[in-house]
Amino acid sequence: MAQVTSAKKPALAYGARPARGSPKGIIMPNSADFCFPPGDPIIVTGAGSGIGRATARLAAQLGLRVAAWDLRSDGLRSLADEVTAEGGQIMTFVGDVADDDAVTSGFAAVADRFDPAAFLVNNAGPASSAPLDFDEAVRISVGGVHRMTEAWLAEGVPPHAALVVTTSVANGVFLPVDGGWTVTQ
Repeated sequence: MAQVTSAKKPALAYGARPARGSPKGIIMPNSADFCFPPGDPIIVTGAGSGIGRATARLAAQLGLRVAAWDLRSDGLRSLADEVTAEGGQIMTFVGDVADDDAVTSGFAAVADRFDPAAFLVNNAGPASSAPLDFDEAVRISVGGVHRMTEAWLAEGVPPHAALVVTTSVANGVFLPVDGGWTVTQ
């Protein structure tokens, strides 16, 4: 008579998960690690909520040292608590990416704490519901990306550096907003 035993689930290595669509029990390395060298600094703007927050958490889980930027400190505080509790390294910076002095100060703080950032995620920007006129939307969204990217490049980036700019697909659907927000996305 055949004996049935239950196989113990293999322990998952950090960053590994069952592969989508693979037979049960087959473990694949995390395919979303993007080959980031652990310990490299990354700046994520708009990190207090939404896509920026999720990006900052994933970066910390991948072993990057995260500089989380946002206009509001409340979301950054809770993010820092979560990342620290999970063993990640994080610093927070409250500042406006559309303000030259804030950007200069923020990059100096990141370099002082971690080293110059190898990676930049330009995610900050106004919500589609923000009541902004065209010029203000362009100043914040386009100007913020420009300021952050110029400051990042001025520090001298390593050969393996990467830049991400988050945009919105919401501009492809009807939204009751003026053209300023839509154009900047």
